[in-house]
Amino acid sequence: MSIRKRVILSIIGLISAFIMMGYSNHNTIPLLERILVPIEMGNSTFYYAMLIPVVVIYFSFKNIIIALNLEDRNLRMRAFILTILCIVGYSSMLGRSEKVYRSYANDLNAIYYHRGDANRLGLNGGEEVITVNGTIRLENLGDESQDFYIKLQVPAHFTEVMEESELMAIDQRTGESEKFSIDGKTEVVLRPYFIGTTAGEVRERSGGWGRSTRQFNFVIYNEAEEISFTEKYE
Repeated sequence: MSIRKRVILSIIGLISAFIMMGYSNHNTIPLLERILVPIEMGNSTFYYAMLIPVVVIYFSFKNIIIALNLEDRNLRMRAFILTILCIVGYSSMLGRSEKVYRSYANDLNAIYYHRGDANRLGLNGGEEVITVNGTIRLENLGDESQDFYIKLQVPAHFTEVMEESELMAIDQRTGESEKFSIDGKTEVVLRPYFIGTTAGEVRERSGGWGRSTRQFNFVIYNEAEEISFTEKYE
């Protein structure tokens, strides 16, 4: 194979790998992983999909180094180091680029979800009613204030004890859907409150009981649009 073809194919391989690893703040599951879903094995999960772009990046750099006639004594190590640096740099660049893009939005696309320890769902069970208290850290990167409602996609291990698969955040005082508002260029921690119905098979449990999680999917929406934030398979 000619040097020209080797380099072109390697560049195409790198671009393809970057596309396969692509994700956004709205959905942190890489694009390839949405197609090649992880395999559940008992209490563990095998995320095999991301091995493909890593291998593609490695061999692409290896071919480029060979094509440029560089010293090949440490060829494998050089290709490995470039692969690691590329993956780390790509992830950082992707996050920064998305923040810049969202700063120009004047709708719900301006809302950025800060994942981390600040976000949590706590479930408190009872004989008839289940309450869910949440904390969600959001930032409005745009200049205009945004108003919206929150809809929770009930985590799988919560649906085992409640009848609903979706819950709307409500105002504890009125029982009506709660409207949230975030001013432009402002970061806040929201505390949505949800109420669900205890599943029939667990209503006989005595006393209070609870569950919690830091990984959950939710939706913000208003009369004009709906934005989903996904980070976990359900």
